[in-house]
Amino acid sequence: MAIFNWVSSFQKLFASKFKFQGCKQLFIFTRRHRFRIVNVGTMAATVAAVQEKQKLQMPDPSKLSTEYLIKSASVATVDSASALLTQTTVALVQAEKEYVQALFALTVLIEYKLKILGDETEENRIWNLIIEARALVKQAKLKKDNLELLMSIVKNLMTSAAEAAYLSGAEYAGISAGERLHSAERHVSAMSESEAAEAKLQEVQIRSIGVETKHAEDKERRKKKKENDSEHEESNSEIVYSESNKGTSGNSPILNTSNEADSLWQKQNTPGQNK
Repeated sequence: MAIFNWVSSFQKLFASKFKFQGCKQLFIFTRRHRFRIVNVGTMAATVAAVQEKQKLQMPDPSKLSTEYLIKSASVATVDSASALLTQTTVALVQAEKEYVQALFALTVLIEYKLKILGDETEENRIWNLIIEARALVKQAKLKKDNLELLMSIVKNLMTSAAEAAYLSGAEYAGISAGERLHSAERHVSAMSESEAAEAKLQEVQIRSIGVETKHAEDKERRKKKKENDSEHEESNSEIVYSESNKGTSGNSPILNTSNEADSLWQKQNTPGQNK
């Protein structure tokens, strides 16, 4: 765009100074071959830039003192430590969010399991999901712990880099390093959601143990009661059957008639009674 403006201004300047017929032809020529002129101008600008770079002078070795090199190295160290601190802080915040989400998912599954006690099919399905959720919680917790350990090491590194920069004469780098470290610590200390999520999960687990224990006891009690009722029914049926058999044998008219005939026959065949 700058080259286009330069060409237009050149055309206007040339036309104002030379008022004759050849000026119009030159003006038409520049309009027709504008892109060629632009390419030539770009190439000229590139060559000029290369020549400008080639004209750069090397630093004076006498100015590269030990103090200057130490100061430059300390500033570079602060920059590197700051980059590591920033990336570690971002990763730790992300790990905290993932850990909280895993805790929340596990808590919801356990609470839902308490609502479907008695449905064995649904209980088995939810139990498998609870196992997977616990594995995710364990994995997220391990990742978070590793990043917290790395964060403590990075803090020490940042503190050492700031002290080295301040002692080497780079006061601004040392002060900026301290401010960055303070900002990172503030972000990390603000992560308190995991503690509340852990407390909620622990509360739900304790309540789950009590509810499931009571449910198991009630189930066992109902099972024993059912067994006792079945045994009682069997014993009652046996008693009724035996009593019915007794009543049938004692009140039979055929048996009574046979007994009377036997007693009469005995009387008739007794010698004393015949006389």
